[in-house]
Amino acid sequence: MPSPIMKKLFFPATLSVLLTLSLPAAAQVQRQYLKQAPNAGLPVDNSSGYEDVDDQDEQDSAAAADQVRKQQAEANFDSIVLPQNAAQAMPIQAAPPARGMQSNYNQKYAPMSATVAVQPSGEPGVEVPLHEYLDVRKRLLAIQEEARRRLGPAVVLGSSEYDGEAVRGALQLRLALRVTLGREGKWKTVPLIGDDVVLVKAAVDGKTIPVSRRAGYHVWATRRTGEVAIQVDLLVPARGPRGSIEYDFLVPRTPVTRFSCRFPVAGLKPRIDAAVQSETTAAGGGTLLRTTLSPTARIHLVGFHELAGAGSLKAKVYAESLNLLSIDEGVLDLFSVVRYTILYAGAKEFDILVPKGYAVVAADGMGAFRYTLAETEHGTVIRGETAFPIRNNYEISIRLHRETPREGEEFAVPFPRCMKVEREIGYLGIEVPGKLKLEEGRQKADITSIDVRQLPEEMVRSAVSPILRAYRYHSAGSRLELATTQLPEKEPATGSIDRIRAFTTVTGGGQVMTDMRITLRNRLRHSLSLSFPEGIELRSAMLDGQPVKPSRNEQGRYLLPLKRSGGIERLLPFTISIVMHGRISSLGLFGCADLFLPAVDLPVSSLAWSVYLPARNIYTRIEGDIEPQMYAGRGSWYRPSFSYQSSQAAAVLTPPAGAPAVGPMTSAHAGAMPVRIKLPAGGIRLEYSRYWIDQGISGKDRTEDSPVVVSFHYLRSWLTIPAWMTLACLLALGMLLVSTRFSSLPPRYLPWLGGALSILALWPLHKLGGLFAVFIAVVLGLLLISLRRKWFGKIPQGLADWALTLRQRFAKRTRDPKAWTSSWVTRKMLATIGIFFFGLILLDLGLRFLWLLLHPL
Repeated sequence: MPSPIMKKLFFPATLSVLLTLSLPAAAQVQRQYLKQAPNAGLPVDNSSGYEDVDDQDEQDSAAAADQVRKQQAEANFDSIVLPQNAAQAMPIQAAPPARGMQSNYNQKYAPMSATVAVQPSGEPGVEVPLHEYLDVRKRLLAIQEEARRRLGPAVVLGSSEYDGEAVRGALQLRLALRVTLGREGKWKTVPLIGDDVVLVKAAVDGKTIPVSRRAGYHVWATRRTGEVAIQVDLLVPARGPRGSIEYDFLVPRTPVTRFSCRFPVAGLKPRIDAAVQSETTAAGGGTLLRTTLSPTARIHLVGFHELAGAGSLKAKVYAESLNLLSIDEGVLDLFSVVRYTILYAGAKEFDILVPKGYAVVAADGMGAFRYTLAETEHGTVIRGETAFPIRNNYEISIRLHRETPREGEEFAVPFPRCMKVEREIGYLGIEVPGKLKLEEGRQKADITSIDVRQLPEEMVRSAVSPILRAYRYHSAGSRLELATTQLPEKEPATGSIDRIRAFTTVTGGGQVMTDMRITLRNRLRHSLSLSFPEGIELRSAMLDGQPVKPSRNEQGRYLLPLKRSGGIERLLPFTISIVMHGRISSLGLFGCADLFLPAVDLPVSSLAWSVYLPARNIYTRIEGDIEPQMYAGRGSWYRPSFSYQSSQAAAVLTPPAGAPAVGPMTSAHAGAMPVRIKLPAGGIRLEYSRYWIDQGISGKDRTEDSPVVVSFHYLRSWLTIPAWMTLACLLALGMLLVSTRFSSLPPRYLPWLGGALSILALWPLHKLGGLFAVFIAVVLGLLLISLRRKWFGKIPQGLADWALTLRQRFAKRTRDPKAWTSSWVTRKMLATIGIFFFGLILLDLGLRFLWLLLHPL
């Protein structure tokens, strides 16, 4: 029974179905285009597909169809350019994908997806008056419009110039397209030419660029910015009723469009729809057409007879392949769609070579397609044939299959080779639905890796799992080797611990009481194993508020009974509460202490540990085997069903005095008796948190348990006073030694010794005593310097002399206007502000010191 993806690839309307899965704005346009375009909706046999127009009704119908074709071309172009140029304040919700395509849909359109925040039941709501809501909405729209105006467009098409000549059965043109690209770092899609023409080459600055398809156009996906000149070489196949010929193809709409073409027959009167100015002249025995077009997304050239001898031409066929390789355990499937572009004449035979070792499951095409298989030394040849010659465009869908080893292998990618074609290019996308690791092999020739977004849209949408690698090849001799290895399988745990919340109270004598609450989900486990460090006893255990009695196994580990989690789609958590008692060394004058939590036989997603310590000491932060971690937030496409912060905050809150203690902070029941143990929560509180703790018991491969261990250092509070006073004396001594540098005969090493002593004493002094201790040290240092230099005897006489000579010195001052430069004034102002600022700080500290002397208690 074929799967849905097989049906999509092998029914006659293959690509019509795939293209209708695109965004809603372009989907309707593409559906209409595929139904009514000359290559898709009309019969492929020109003898019956183009009839002479004899009556007025058929002429009106042809004019209406031409108008629809023009509208479709404009809509296809707008579906590529307009969405990326719009600065959307809210992301656009893309159309939901077909069944089995959700993974690649999210892969390609994740940046465009949006979520709707629905207020869960039970949360408080807010009512806003209608006029206020409309006012806020109006302001938001104004802000969005301003952001759109400032952002600017992503793609702006400047001018396009078409120059070439008519050959038998086709137009050979070169397009010079000028584009301005904005939005640095963002992907832009530039439409180059309609996909109903043969794209020979596309280049920028002489370098070939990768091209994919979208909305009926050959497009270029790029991150470049600035002005870009693109050169495109193309062949436009001829079409039209018998006895005449015409050319109809999609083009990028530009403000300035010029078209110039030479025809080898003289006396022709060709015309182009949407021409503003047209000139037809005789040149070199032929006809030269020069036109200037109004902005249009379609060029339609009509009105001249078929070139002589065109009926005896041989068809030239160009091929493009879209290949999706699906690698699963033991299975290798290749889904391919081969697109032919047929010029000059019709073709009815299509041969495709399949490498050896691959079975042809199916091959299908329109036009009464039938095929036979022929074995050759190079592989299997699919000899396809239609009931009548095909012109312009044709497609064949095939599927290849091969059995592979389940453990993986190294193999060459089976590229189908189109025989009897002028040129063959294609795309390759690789998906791995199974548990396999994919790597490139040793050989890689004539094939280029590309971004997944550069693949044709229908390839990405037809995959059932994310496309891991994407390639583009340009020759029939392309080769790629891949290697697959089976990934190791591990049975998922039947239970998991979401969170451990622990509260520990430590007394000055070394008594330790710990209340630990374990929140987990369980499917099949009967018990949870805990390994307690030596010296720690279990006092009580609770399971969702009900007392339980733990047991012990032969290794001495405690076994706590569990229950199965409720819930259907999502398991509901439950909680185990235990109270433990232990002992550490008494907290003396200073030292280091270690605290333990028991090891559990399940991994832990998060741990939050609060420790209450006596207030008579000062402590460092809690340290473990890793640094404490901070919760940054939750990332998701959708709003979570609960708020992690709210649940975290609720677990930390302490109930009011006198209220029943029911949270993890305060109590747990003991044994089988409803005895409540309340832990004191006074003193200094320290916090420790981390995320993901491996299970402490690993079964047979591990004999030792790994409990969570944290440590902290402590110091008796009153010891900080003599400590910082000693450091203040050292800083003052250092200042005194530094001052000897300015004496007439300075000692050789004393200033350097003083500087080192001051630097070493400054940081611990500030850490223990703060700015007040630093101020005392500076005042003491200045006092020592004053006593040594006898400033107390010199200061009164110096102040008197300064005051008596102030008027005289003011009268004798020199006024040089040239000295008042801007830099000099700036330096003086900054120095004045700095002196004033530090003076205020010293004054504040001095007043505090005097207050402390007057009020010692």
